[in-house]
Amino acid sequence: MTKKVVVSKTLVSPKIKTYNRFFITFSLLGVILVSVLFILIKVNLYYDNLQLELNKQIAQDQLAFINKLPSSATAAADPTVIGNFNSGEKQPFYTAEDSYLGNRRALIRIFYFADYNSEASRKQEKDLKKIVSNFGEQVFLVRKDFPSNNQVSLETAKAARCAQNQGYFWQYHDLLLAYLNKEDQAVSDVIYDSKAPSKGNQLRESRTFMADLANRLGLNLEKFDQCLLEPSQVISGNVTEGGNLGISAVPTVYVNGQAFTNYLSYEDLSRLIKVVVSK
Repeated sequence: MTKKVVVSKTLVSPKIKTYNRFFITFSLLGVILVSVLFILIKVNLYYDNLQLELNKQIAQDQLAFINKLPSSATAAADPTVIGNFNSGEKQPFYTAEDSYLGNRRALIRIFYFADYNSEASRKQEKDLKKIVSNFGEQVFLVRKDFPSNNQVSLETAKAARCAQNQGYFWQYHDLLLAYLNKEDQAVSDVIYDSKAPSKGNQLRESRTFMADLANRLGLNLEKFDQCLLEPSQVISGNVTEGGNLGISAVPTVYVNGQAFTNYLSYEDLSRLIKVVVSK
């Protein structure tokens, strides 16, 4: 008699089934997450490369201008006429309230918009001052204020203009930049106590610092302190002018009417000036 062998089916534990479902679910989520990260990385690389190409284009455009400067930019129709530049585009202009260095009758006329609280602006100012030192009477340099809407930018701009009221703009300007360019301190820590318990205390600290610089130059502190409390027509005028020119960032430099919207090196400035002078 043959016995019938019955093979029993092994039952899978419900817990194991649950673990398998969780494993599959998390695996899918992992694949999706990795895919999303990969896409984001690709997009980021694309925009980084695009920005590099744009920066290269800006540099090429500037170099083209320097190498192929039109002869019409070598001089205004009358160099003694303030603000007489190449026609066809909006240009900055000089007023009696603006501060300048160099020779007002010079063929090289440089205007620049800057913010004391901008590291790029301060770097540009170093090169521009060096240009004036090395080219002297061949250059007319005008500084315009274009502060951002923060305490450091506004207070420093106003303090320098208050010093200007007493005939000490450039002396105060240079002393202020010497402090702001200290590499071991943040600008905010130089200007005011960022740990002060209130904005009012910070403001008092900043004005104490500004007055200390004024005192070092021998300015009338009573007039200086009073000036800090009042709005500056020079600054507001510069900001309005910059806005009308379409300026949105500093430094912005105009060389004989040609605008440069990013940092312009001393070497490029020198080459540009030599081209103009040699015409």
